[in-house]
Formats: sequence, C-alpha cells, structure tokens
Amino acid sequence: MQRRDFLGVLGVGLLGSMARADTLTSGDIWVKEEHKLLFASVLKKLNLVESIVGHANFNLISLDETLKIAKGYSKVEPFTAAELAYIEEVFYTDPRIYGFNGKKNN
Repeated sequence: MQRRDFLGVLGVGLLGSMARADTLTSGDIWVKEEHKLLFASVLKKLNLVESIVGHANFNLISLDETLKIAKGYSKVEPFTAAELAYIEEVFYTDPRIYGFNGKKNN
C-alpha cells in the first residue's frame, strides 16, 4: 500500500469504525482505547492539511509533503513525535489485519 493510500485508509476506514464502535458487532479493527486521543489528533491534522491543499491534491501528496505543510501553517501545527510514531506503527503493521490481502507497495 502506498503512503497516500494509507492516509486515506487512516482517515476514512478507522474513523467510520471508531464513530460506530458502540453499535457494530463485526470483526472490524477498532482504535485501541489508549490510542483514541492520538488518533483524533492525527485525524484532525490530516483533515486540516486536506482543507489547505484541497481534496484532489491531498490524494497526491506524500507523507513528507503533508508533514511540511503541517509544520508551515500555524492553523495545523507540526505533528508530534508520538503522532508520527503512531502513523508509522499503523503503516507498518501487517495489512492483513485490516482486510488488505494483496501485495503491499512501498
């Protein structure tokens, strides 16, 4: 999975699951309790970057570009070390637990 695809999965798939965590009983992956605040913070920053660059451009920029934009705009604030570690943890986790069974592209 490419990083730009990963950012979309992080923002859409997990948010939907987290928002309905109390009502769904399927085997979806949920955000761990200890990661909920961190997840919300990462998602907020990603949404702010998307609002700055536009939806189409957001789907094309790399994670490195996303981090530069976040650092360069006072509206967003730079990603913290904990947020970056969380993004890396989710990105490098075996994608099969998220339901992706195909070949991973880096």
